[in-house]
Parts: sequence; structure tokens; C-alpha cells
Amino acid sequence: MAPRPPAFHLLAVVFFLLPLQPPPAADAATTTVAFAFPSFSLRNLTLLGGASLRSASVSLPPPSSHALFPLPLPFPPSASFATSFLFASPAPARPASRLSFVLLPDPVAAAEGRANRSLPLEVAFDASRNRVSASSAGKDVAGNSTGAVDLRNGNEVRSWVVYDARRSRLEVFLSHASLRPPTPALLVANSTGLSTSFAELMFVGFEVSCSSDNNRSSDGGFVIHSWSFQTSGLPAVDPASRPSHNVSDNVHSAPAALGSVAGREDGRRKRLALGLGIALPIGFLGAVMLFVIMYLKNWRFGTAGFNKGVRAKAADQPRQFLYQDLFSATKGFDPSLVVGSGGFGTVYRAVFPRSGVTYAVKRSKQSRDSHNEFTAELTIIADLMHPNLVQLQGWCAEKDELLLVYEFMSNGSLDMALHSCPGAHRHVTLNWAQRYNVAMGIASAVAYLHEEHDKQVIHRDIKCSNILLDSHFNPKLGDFGLARLKDPNTSPRSTLAAGTVGYLAPEYLQMGRATEKSDVYSYGVVLLEICTQRRPIEREAPDSMNMLNLVDWVWNLHSKGKLLDAVDKSLNGEYDTEQIMRLLLLGLSCVNPFSEERPVMRTVLGILEGKNEPLPVPRKKPLLVFVSNAPIDFEGIVSECNQSTVSSDLFELKIDIN
Repeated sequence: MAPRPPAFHLLAVVFFLLPLQPPPAADAATTTVAFAFPSFSLRNLTLLGGASLRSASVSLPPPSSHALFPLPLPFPPSASFATSFLFASPAPARPASRLSFVLLPDPVAAAEGRANRSLPLEVAFDASRNRVSASSAGKDVAGNSTGAVDLRNGNEVRSWVVYDARRSRLEVFLSHASLRPPTPALLVANSTGLSTSFAELMFVGFEVSCSSDNNRSSDGGFVIHSWSFQTSGLPAVDPASRPSHNVSDNVHSAPAALGSVAGREDGRRKRLALGLGIALPIGFLGAVMLFVIMYLKNWRFGTAGFNKGVRAKAADQPRQFLYQDLFSATKGFDPSLVVGSGGFGTVYRAVFPRSGVTYAVKRSKQSRDSHNEFTAELTIIADLMHPNLVQLQGWCAEKDELLLVYEFMSNGSLDMALHSCPGAHRHVTLNWAQRYNVAMGIASAVAYLHEEHDKQVIHRDIKCSNILLDSHFNPKLGDFGLARLKDPNTSPRSTLAAGTVGYLAPEYLQMGRATEKSDVYSYGVVLLEICTQRRPIEREAPDSMNMLNLVDWVWNLHSKGKLLDAVDKSLNGEYDTEQIMRLLLLGLSCVNPFSEERPVMRTVLGILEGKNEPLPVPRKKPLLVFVSNAPIDFEGIVSECNQSTVSSDLFELKIDIN
């Protein structure tokens, strides 16, 4: 992605900090210091101990790790501040560590351990006790349980820490949602002692340590996804004027810099105005030129250039096939060798005469969108290595053809195994053990895409027809034509919701915003499909005009205490009752209309493996209300509606907008 112009970053900081305004200080002459990091890099953080960057997020493992803003900030007694950060525990099973937001006068001492430290302020989120507490100068100020927010289930948690120096008031808010709740999880109404313990200059940031009753933690600690911070009531100090990003240099040079700032304030403002006056137009013109160049390159996109670019990215993995070889192996793309079709194109069974090896060849429909999907699928899947992902063997871009070559999955798709298709034979029948194995394998694959791969991948099209079965009925997730690497600055977006109706999360349908939680929703629909052998949307009866929504149907049975009535009758009772209840309840957890209530895939996998307890599921399906002016575009919904081998009936989608 091309670098964004400086003006964009300035606007992003302004809008990101609007909800975080701390209470204004009494002195009207004071200034504010603010920063916002929707994602992280080594340029905007100092990492100590075991801290590291992972997919633009900060990983803080126990027993000791720190992530700090690299410059010291002034904290006079009149300073108020507000900070917000999004975090999660990647190892929800028996967590034994705690995350703390801290003010540190000396980061070097922090790197040497917790012994003999008296921090001016520490707000701790203890996962082992599910408790939030505050301490100052080594003494506990207050503590409380986190209420409805669970720090131990692996879900993302947003925290707001607000300190008002005028009212001597410290508040900590917690939520699984993006909006700040009205009631704080922790309130310190008389926190006069806090400001007296503030040092003249302090570092702000995070640390992870073992909780007091768990001196040796084996969990994964915490991950910080985003962070914003703002102070008010400060003297006119510009910490960004410091060039050094070395922690030790900042500690020793800070007092001298503070004393010289006031005398050079006017000159610095003039230099800043001049610099911005030059930098912003240059940055804007540079962005326009880069856009024009990329646009022209797309128009001049050629087969030879494409092959050259792909070879450079995938030289040690997939290989380039000759068009003539693929043409011969598919007998001239004979329709009798078609094994599947989708929005991208048609999939053929290809047998190479010399070696006898069988491949699956995906042939593009030849459109500009197909070009984009072809490029996306090739660049993303070529770098993925997981036993439950379909392995890419190679590609071909010749004679105006776009072809992807995959390993051949002899038992077809999960869609074929579960549902009878007119005109196609149903060649496999899955027993319960095989179905449960499918659920676990795909959960492992999606968890890898979301949390274990170097760059987080959002699949966007998880469905039964994209889950393939090898000769031993092991599942493999394929079709990455709609997949996107997660933008480090935001969640993947498209102007239209792309995918298959019935598997799309409600917030994705409404806003066209794909996240890992929209993948979790699609996976939940697959779980319900595995247990019930019903399609996500189907006719109530062959001759009926009424449509049945699988999610609503299963949730209705759950509300009546008859969840087992949803089980596929063709299993003839030959299943593990505990396992099938686990899958049904987990499926409902994953399709919760509120995305923040859905579990992360690592939690899902832990539940399937029996390591985590099943999540509570409300008896009645939560009601999600769409606003009337939501930018939803039903004309633009891309639906493949069960295009496995033969097209199915068109399904009607109804969404009430109040």
C-alpha cells in the first residue's frame, strides 16, 4: 500500500482523539500533548523485555515485558490525562498474568524488574482474578472485579483510563464494545495522592507481569492492538521536538530540554508552520503522482509482467505451469471434468499424462475483478502453510488465461457431502466423528489465518463449498479469491459486501466491513450446517415459498430447550451427545448478532478440544437494529449461493431496517 500523505495522519489523530478529551485544566494558558496509534511500529514505541511486534500489534508475554511511548512527557501536579487502548489475552486457558497501564519515571528500572519499585501510577488488569485495580507509589488505591467484562476468554477488551486532576478523580472503564460504558469498572473518587507522586517527566505505556499468586506464568500474556493518549493542564512543552528514540538518552537529556523549551517556543512554532506549509503540499502531490503511476500500471498490466512479479514472490514455493500442459491435462477444459464453480471461475480436474498426478485447476472468468481476485489469492495463499489449508501448487498466466493449480481433493467439498445436489451424485456420507474432525480442522486453519500467520488474513468467504475433503476426509479450507490481508491501520473494507448470502455477518452486510469477527460468524454458520445438515437459507419444504433461516431456526429451538431437535436425522442417533451440544452452542456463540460478543478463533478451538469451557448462550437471539441511514447496498451483495457443481435455487434475503 502506498504511504499516506502527512495530512491524512494529522486528521486521523484529531478524529481518533475526539472521544478521549480529558477534562480541561483550570489554567487556560496550558497546552495538551496527544498521540494515537491505530497500529504500531518500532518508530512509535520502545519495547523492553520480551515485548515484540506481531502483525502491527504489540505482544507482551510474561514474566516481564514493556511497551512505552519513546519520549518522556511532562506531568506537573495539574496534569489530567485520558487514554484508551484495545487489548486481548491470546491464551484464555488459565491465564496467570496481568496487564498494567503505567506511568514510569525511569524505564531503565522497569527493564530490570519490579523489585523495589514505587510507580506513580499503575492500573492493573489481572486476568487470573478477572480484577482491575489501581496503585500509586507502591500502595493499592482501589480494586474491583471487571463485572460483565471477562479478561480470560480471549476476546478483545477496550479500556478507558481517565484522570481528572481538578476533581482528584480516577476512573477506569471496560467494555467488549467500542463505546465507553456509562459506569466505570473502577472509581477512585479522592485520588489527591496521585498527582503528588507524579515526577516532572514520566514515560507512559504498558507492562505485563505475573500476578502476585502466579510467579511463573505459562500463558501468552497480552496483545495491545491500538492505543491513544492525551493530557491537558501541561506547560508549553513539545516532546516531539526530541530527535532521540533511545530510552537512556531520553532519561538523561529530558530536564535540560525542558528548561530550554520556553525560550525557543516562538522560533519552533515558526519552523513548524514553515515545515508543515512545505511538507503538506509536497506530500499531497506525491500521493497524487503515486496514484497516477499505479493506475497507469494497472492499465498496462500484461501477462509477462505478471508472471515476472509472481515468480519473485513465490520462487521457493508454487511454480509456474505451462498453459499447454494444463490445457492437455484438462482435455481442453472439457465440461465433463468440471468439479466446482464459483464467483472467480470454474474448477477442473486435471490429470497429467506423464506423471499421472491429479490437480485441481481453477480457471478465471476473465474480468478486471477476476484479475484482482487472482492476484489476491495467489499472493496470499502462496505464503500460507497449514495442514488444513488447500496447498497451492502453482499458477499460469498465458494466452489471456488466469489459472491457479491446487492439490486435488478426492472427496469433494463439505457442501457435497452434506447436501444432495440435483444432477450431481453425493459420493460421500460423513459420520459424526468425521464431522467433528472437520469442525476442529477448519477452526485450526482460521485461527492460524487470524492469529498465527505473520500478516493477519481475513478469508471473507468461509462456507461449506469452500471446505474440501482429502482422501482421508480431513478438511482443508480453500478459495482465497475474496481473502484480504488486514490493513495495519484499519479493518479490511470494501464498498460492497462480498461473499455468500446466509454466511455473511449482519455488520458486514450493513457496513461492508470485514473483520476476523465476520469470519467467526461464517464459521458459526458452518458449525450449525454440520450439525443439522440444513443450508443457511432454504425452503421450509420443496413446494413451499417460505424460506427458513438456519440461525433463527436453531436459536428458536434453543429458546424452547429443544436444541437436540436440530440434529441431523440421518445420523440416526449415532453421535456423542456432549459433542453435538457443544458444537450447536458454539455455533450460536459464533453467530451472535453483536460482533463483540463472538469468541476469537483461538477460544473456539480450545472449546472444541475440551480445553475451554463452553460460552454462555442467551436463550433468545439478541436483537440487532440497523439504523435507517446505514450505507447498505443490497444491489452490490456478491452471492455465490451454493455454487458447487450445480446452481441451487435463488434465495430471498430479508433484513428489516427500522
